[in-house]
Amino acid sequence: MYWRYADKNRRFVAAHPEQSLPPLAFLAETFKPDYAAYVEQGSATVAALIPLIKPYLSANAKNALDWGCGTGRLTTHLQKLLASLHWYGCDVRADMIQWNQNNLAHINFAITQQEPPLPFNHVKFDLIIGFSVLTHIPAALQQAWLNALSENLADDGIVLFTTHGSAYQQHLSLKQQAHLVVVGYWDNQRGNAGSRSRAIYHHAPKFHTIIEQYMDVLSWYDGAKYPALIGGQDIWICKKKSRNCG
Repeated sequence: MYWRYADKNRRFVAAHPEQSLPPLAFLAETFKPDYAAYVEQGSATVAALIPLIKPYLSANAKNALDWGCGTGRLTTHLQKLLASLHWYGCDVRADMIQWNQNNLAHINFAITQQEPPLPFNHVKFDLIIGFSVLTHIPAALQQAWLNALSENLADDGIVLFTTHGSAYQQHLSLKQQAHLVVVGYWDNQRGNAGSRSRAIYHHAPKFHTIIEQYMDVLSWYDGAKYPALIGGQDIWICKKKSRNCG
């Protein structure tokens, strides 16, 4: 796999000596071993997300988290475009977090576990990004993580996460699609939790009712209708549940 990108990678590294680039082995596991695409597509993804976030982001926002940050493919671009925020990142991969800590400045990185809580329980976040994270978390843990994200939001904080929605249902059998409609998600149960081979699919109407147990949904973008945004994944923007007064 690596040889396909060898010349391209050499040219990119030579042209961008200031760029901190993770080991190609990490990219092969989480993306593809192509440095140019890693940087350019990371930048394009963040550029697509920022306009969706800004209408809901508090003017007094201070703390932001890239949940499931990997090697910081999005974190570094988020930090540049939302520079007024103090950025945090967490991932289950200790080796990737160590690389981040050694190479990506001014971001607070920590290891998280497969199950809640987050490693930053002392922080209330004004913004949490979970890009392609619920797409790989076992179905049995999804609601626990929705609750944990809500608990770690500031009162006016928001969370953006993505799911495999209707644009991905073509990968499922009719029986699996029927299960998806009833339960709200379907877990292929392949590979370890969090790995690329572990894929979770979501039925948006049913999953919407599940989310609403923990957070209020502000916006939902159907990936089948907006494929140019982030490659067909559904995008959800939610806020901490409103407190009832009385």
